[in-house]
Amino acid sequence: MAHTVSFSARNRLTGRISRITDGAVNADIVVDIGDAKSIAAAMTSVSLAELDLQPGQEVALFFKASDVVLLLD
Repeated sequence: MAHTVSFSARNRLTGRISRITDGAVNADIVVDIGDAKSIAAAMTSVSLAELDLQPGQEVALFFKASDVVLLLD
């Protein structure tokens, strides 16, 4: 039986993990999305270990617009 995944986040970007900083509780993951742009994401260190994320790995980022914080240079 095929498993279908459903979620409410409609915004999707793809990229390659460029940096992972793993702390005692949380991890910060930076994803290069091209055109000299990157996105930083935070997750628990447990989730990082369970997903076995590594620098250089291709990933998809899904997010809700209400959870985005914009910073200006």
